This record gives sequence, C-alpha cells and structure tokens, in this order.
Amino acid sequence: MKALRTKLSTYAIALLFVFGYSTSSMAGSSDFAGIYGALWAGGGGAEIDGTHTTRDTTADVGDITQGQVGGIVPLGGY
Repeated sequence: MKALRTKLSTYAIALLFVFGYSTSSMAGSSDFAGIYGALWAGGGGAEIDGTHTTRDTTADVGDITQGQVGGIVPLGGY
C-alpha cells in the first residue's frame, strides 16, 4: 500500500510541476497573421456480417443464409 501511495504522490507532484512551470509560446506570432487556408482528407468505413436461419416446422430443418454489407466513405474539407 505504501509503494502505491508513493508512486501516486510522485506522479501528482510531477504533474503539478509540469503545469506550474509551463508557459505559452508567443514567439513569431506575427508570422501567422493574415489569410490562411487548409485542406484535409480522410476515409471511413463500416462492415456488417450477418446470418439468418429459417426453420421448417414440418421437417425440423433450416436453411442458413449468410451475408455482408458495407462501404467506404471518402471525407474531405477545406
């Protein structure tokens, strides 16, 4: 228990140290003034696998049907 407490205390002190001594960087901020543009692109997709079993009550047998559906979607923006 003491080892866990010591480890958590060390992490907490390190986290407070990092946040306490960090400063925001403003060097060269005038270089980014004016009109700017950006483009991005990506892709996403999904697939679903499924099965369906039909049951014939008179013969006590069934047919198994398997299928897949899915697609890919291109994404982009400016």
